Amino acid sequence: MDAKAWIGQAYDAARRDPRWLQIGFLASFLSVGLAARDFPIWHAPVLFAAALGTQLLCVRILKLENVGLLSAVITACGLTLLLRSDVWWIPPLAAVAAIASKFTIRIRGRHFLNPANLGITVAMLATPHAWCSPAQWGEGGLLLLWMFALGCMVAHRAFRSDVSLAFLGSWIVLRAARVLWLGQPGPVLLHQLASGSLVLFAFFMISDPKTTPRGRAARVAFAVTVAAGAFALQHVAYAQNPLLWALLLAAPLTPLFDLIHDKKETLACASPSALQPQPSP
Repeated sequence: MDAKAWIGQAYDAARRDPRWLQIGFLASFLSVGLAARDFPIWHAPVLFAAALGTQLLCVRILKLENVGLLSAVITACGLTLLLRSDVWWIPPLAAVAAIASKFTIRIRGRHFLNPANLGITVAMLATPHAWCSPAQWGEGGLLLLWMFALGCMVAHRAFRSDVSLAFLGSWIVLRAARVLWLGQPGPVLLHQLASGSLVLFAFFMISDPKTTPRGRAARVAFAVTVAAGAFALQHVAYAQNPLLWALLLAAPLTPLFDLIHDKKETLACASPSALQPQPSP
C-alpha cells in the first residue's frame, strides 16, 4: 500500500470515528512529553498493558460484542499524560480502575464517570505516591496554541466543542474576576491561564462524549458547574488539582441531566400537536 492510499484510509477512519483523531493528537502530545518534558518512559508500557488487558477481560467476561479498544487507548493516553508516580504498580492500578469503571459503574446503561479522571483521582486517594503535576507542560506559547488548535478540532469532530468552550469561558471569567477583585495586573491572569494541563482537561477530558450530558443546554450547565466547583475548591478549600476533583464530584449530574432530557423528549413526542397529522402542501 502506497503512502497516498494509507493517508486516504486514515482520513476516512477519522471522519467515521473521531476517536482516531483524538488518539492521534494524544499520541503526539505523549511524544512531545517523552522527548522534551522528561516524562517517565516506563509509565506508558505498564499503563497501556493494564488498560488494554482490562478492556479485553471485561469484554470477555460480560460477553459483549462490537466493543473495540479505541476507548481504552484514549484512557491510557490520558493517564500517561497526567498521572505521575514513583511506584511501579500505581499506574497499572489506576488503569485497571479506570477501565473497569466503564463496565461496573453505570446508570441507565451508560457509564458517567470519566475513566481517566477516575483513575487519577483513585490513585491520588489511595496513596501519596500518585500525583498530577499541572505545570508539567510548561507555559510555552507555541505549544499551548498548538494544543488549543488541535483540541478544538477534536472536540468539534466529537460534537462536544460546546462543553469545552463553555468550561473555558467560565473558567476565564472566574479567574479574571478574581484578578480584578485583588487588583492584580493583567499578566497574572495570563500566567494562570497558560497551562497545558488546562487545555488537555478542557478538550480531552471534560469533553468526553460518553460522560457528558446529551442535551446542549445541559452540557453548558455541566461545564459551568465544573468550572465553578473547581474555582471554589481551589480558592475556598485550597485543594490541589481542583479541576480533576470538580469533574469527579459533578459526574453524577450527567445521568440526572440525561433523565430530564429524555423526559422532555418523551413529553414532546406525546404532545397532541406532535400526534396530529400535518396537512399536505
